[in-house]
Amino acid sequence: NWVKARFDFEHTPRFQGAALWRILAQARAVPELELIAWYELRDLAAGSQVIGDQNNQHLGVLSPAGEPKPAFAALTRAVALLSPALRSVAVQARGEAGARVEARAFQRADGRCLIVAWLPTRTLPDNAAAVRAAFSLAARTRSVEARASDAYGEGAESLALHTSSTVLTDALTLHPERTHVIEIDACE
Repeated sequence: NWVKARFDFEHTPRFQGAALWRILAQARAVPELELIAWYELRDLAAGSQVIGDQNNQHLGVLSPAGEPKPAFAALTRAVALLSPALRSVAVQARGEAGARVEARAFQRADGRCLIVAWLPTRTLPDNAAAVRAAFSLAARTRSVEARASDAYGEGAESLALHTSSTVLTDALTLHPERTHVIEIDACE
């Protein structure tokens, strides 16, 4: 019983990078996990035998010829932001109209905090659209704004922060086909 994509964007080279970030954020949130390996760095050559459907020929971050796919840039960014020593930080996501939002948060050794957020495709309605969501992070910061972008570091926008005993963000528009990365400087 294979999992089938519900949306056309789920089997695109661009979404592969968004999915990669989701997987790595969930894995990094497990403190006992010491090593993460990507299944296949290169796509398989056309006509190769695979388990499942033909989409399993395209699991790599490089083409069969070794050329970087869009997911390679997402992996490079994820390694840079998620590889140094970090610890998980409690985060709550509040999606508008009860929309389900997944989020993982981390504090890096350099003091920066990251929130990785997305709309899980399994729970989206068939007519999925963007959802506004705000986040509450169990940390403190001297910063008054954060930077939000996608898995590739593109589409950057400023996001106001409000601090009390936790860090609260203004609402951010989350898109089903993207994974959003919020970077906050100087967390405590």
